[in-house]
This record gives sequence, structure tokens and C-alpha cells, in this order.
Amino acid sequence: MENIKRTKELKNGFTGLDNKGNTCYMNCVIQSLSNSYKFTRYIRKLNDTETYQDSDSDSQDNYENINLSNIQHKKIAVNYVKLIQAIWGKEYKIITPTSFYKSFIDKYKQYKVNYEHDARDFTFDLLSELHESFAQKCVSLIVSPYSSKHFINSLQEWTCYFDNKKSFLSENFYGQYLENYTCDTCGNVFYKYSAFLSINIKCHKSGTSIQDLIYSTMKSDTIKSKCKICLQENTIDYPDLEDMPDHLKTPYHTLQSFIYKLPNVLIVYNKCFNVVNNKYIKTKEIPKIDETLDLYKKVWSNSCESVMYKLSSIIYHQGDINNGHYFTVVKRNEKYHLFNDSVIEKDIDINKIKSMPYMFFYEKYNCK
Repeated sequence: MENIKRTKELKNGFTGLDNKGNTCYMNCVIQSLSNSYKFTRYIRKLNDTETYQDSDSDSQDNYENINLSNIQHKKIAVNYVKLIQAIWGKEYKIITPTSFYKSFIDKYKQYKVNYEHDARDFTFDLLSELHESFAQKCVSLIVSPYSSKHFINSLQEWTCYFDNKKSFLSENFYGQYLENYTCDTCGNVFYKYSAFLSINIKCHKSGTSIQDLIYSTMKSDTIKSKCKICLQENTIDYPDLEDMPDHLKTPYHTLQSFIYKLPNVLIVYNKCFNVVNNKYIKTKEIPKIDETLDLYKKVWSNSCESVMYKLSSIIYHQGDINNGHYFTVVKRNEKYHLFNDSVIEKDIDINKIKSMPYMFFYEKYNCK
């Protein structure tokens, strides 16, 4: 039943967005997020009078219980909800999202009107804003003394990062890294945890797959870092920390990086600009686009959750950083469709696009 429902809904959502003057960076992100099925379903069921409770969701996910009337003072979130609902309505072919643009720029002054801006920066600011608008305080979990240290420490970092708040955004768009540090001097092992909103890749050779580039960002490395054991063992010989040799104070560590928490929507950012003589120069190396990702080699987990992702949309960039243009290609029902501001082209050949893929949006398999 869910597959039938989804197929019917994917026939909608083909609404163009008018460019208000160098607002392509906004339009492309809005279209990519609109193509995130689970997020769009969540947004479309919000309204002014009824509280949204998805019948397919777990009743314990209290972030689902959001009444739009409760966030009327959050102008950006309200206008975004209304915009997505209009995009997926049947009566509009092109929308000029004046209210959303104005409310966003009024708060985020750095996005000056008629200036070029970065689609990635806008994505981060928008998702952060929506998280704060929809967030609710979490009930503190009582951790068992028999719980895994990884679970306890990662949960503490996670709740601290989000200030003990929970929203649809934090639970679906954010992931968490786990870094394993092994001291080369004493063998001591410690871990660090950090939340992330995107995996950043850099292509040095055209044709390298997205999956290989993700793996290369998390390959083993050797770095200098403080080690508690080494410091304790050498405090007798060096009571004054400043007198301790650098190789004992910050010995080399072997660093291994993993993904501890997988997001349901994975954003991959292609760092395609280099800084040369204080100028941003776009690289010519274009990665190979993977329609599916298998991240099992870099996931630190013993759960049965899926580690497979399927491509949802791609944001492309053409031109240079100061005089460029963004557009989006989305994938629906195994076909690609181009959203270029108010122009929409259905069933295109993605291999004929020569522009630089800038951001990739993937959705986890079996994510209801």
C-alpha cells in the first residue's frame, strides 16, 4: 500500500520556482529537499488546525506531534511549510516564493538580495532554522550501567550538540562520526564523537566514484594528539608540563574514522573550489555519480539497520563562484528530471549534463 501511495504522490511536485534575482541557490535546495519523500510527507501533513501524527510512525517519536499554529512566530518555518504544500499542490506550475525569501533574508542578513550565494551554506542555515523551529525538549534517558560506553558517550555528545532538543531534522538529516585514536607510544585508545550534516568529498581524479571518495575521506591517518596515559607516566620526570618534550606531550596517534549514526537523508558535498592567490578556482575533476551507496566498510554498528542509500537528487553548479548558476536534477521512478528555476524538463539524460555536480542527496533504503 505504501509503494502505491508513494508512486501516486511522485506524480505531483513538478512546480517551478521563479528566480527573484540570483536566488537559484535557494531554488535548487528547496527542490532537492522537496524531493526527499519522507520529509515532504511530514511537511505536507502540517496545517493550522490539526496536529500531525503520522499513522506510519512510531508513537514515541514526539517530534512528529507538531501543530503549525504553535510555530506561527517562526516565520521562516511557516513560510517554508506553505511553500512545500503549494509545490505539491495541483494548481501551480510556477511559484514566486516571495514570502519565504523575504522572511529568510530578513533574519539571515548575509544573504544579500541580487548577490551570488553558496547553496551549501543556505542548506545548512535552512535545516538548522527548521530544526530550531520544530524542536522539542527531550526526556532525559536513564542509561543502564550495563550500556555500551559507545552508546553512553555518543548519546551525551549528541544531546549536548542539539541542546537536549529533538526534531524531525535532527533525527533524519544529521549523522554522527566516531573517531578511534590509538597512541603509537603507549597503545592507549580513546574515542571522539561528532555530529555532521554532510560528508565532504574532494575529487582529485575524474571518474572516481562517490562511494570511493567517501571512503577516502575516512581513511586511516597519523596525527599528533595529547595522551592522558603518556602525560601521567611522564609527570614524575617532568613535573612542569611545559618542560615535557613535545613527542611525549603530544605523541603520534593512528586515527581511524567511522560513521556511528547514519542519517536517513545523507548529504554529500563536493568541494570543487580551490583557493589560489586568494581566489576561488573551480577544479575540472568531475566524480562519477553513484546511484546507490553501500557504506558498510565505514559504519561502526552491530545493529540491523540498512547501510545502503539510493540517489534522490543532485545540485549542479555552472560558471565560477562569483558568476555562477545552480540547478537541480531529481530522480523519481528511475527517471531524472531537471529543475532549473521556473523551467522543468522531465525524463532527461543525466549523462549529457556537463556542469559540476555540487551536492548529492541520498536516502537510506528501507527508510519508511
